[in-house]
Amino acid sequence: MNVVTLLPAYNEKAAVARVVSAVRLHHLPVIVVDDCSSDDTSSLARGAGARVVCHDVNRGKGQAVLTGVAEARRLGYSHTLVMDADGQHDPGEIPLFLDAAPAADIVLGSRMRNPAGMPLLRLATNRSMSTLISWIAHHRITDTQSGYRLVSMDVWDCVPVFSARFDMESEFLITACRAGFTLAEVPISTIYGDEKSKINPFVDTYRFFRLLFRLLLRKPWVAARRSLLEKRPDSF
Repeated sequence: MNVVTLLPAYNEKAAVARVVSAVRLHHLPVIVVDDCSSDDTSSLARGAGARVVCHDVNRGKGQAVLTGVAEARRLGYSHTLVMDADGQHDPGEIPLFLDAAPAADIVLGSRMRNPAGMPLLRLATNRSMSTLISWIAHHRITDTQSGYRLVSMDVWDCVPVFSARFDMESEFLITACRAGFTLAEVPISTIYGDEKSKINPFVDTYRFFRLLFRLLLRKPWVAARRSLLEKRPDSF
């Protein structure tokens, strides 16, 4: 495996350098995608040793991840390890993902084995959305809202993505699972500090249900499965 860490970031000057430095302790390169921050996110990330790609306008977390994937593909990496730049993901748990990666196309970090510390509203929302997404994805997923995930470039190459913001993470899991890619979960810590969530509960809930309607209408996993079969004729 040739793994690079992707950190989508928007106004994360408080934590981004610390996160980049901690990731580099595991001898992994880091790409930070600055989604048009108004603070020193870019310079701090670059100073900590990350390769930085900047958006000229704010495009959303989903598009920031896709920009990072495009850069990783250009540089020849085989896997991307996506993490949040605000410190909610523990870089000390990176070995869990690397150990599980040979057996799965997607390794998802799950906080549900020990969700102590997660605000009750988020816990209830997470469980209900995970139940719904699991049903549509035809695969039991315990923490669909986790942004801590390691993904093979084969999956990125085959799975079409239409969403640009937080709903992209759910869209990606549903399409990838329905297409036949394998998914494994590893337990991760539940970390919440003073950071303020960038999710708008009303707008992003609307986007989520609009996403589900579009997915059921378009069935993008059909094309993704066809692409998977072309890449791996013996997959099925």
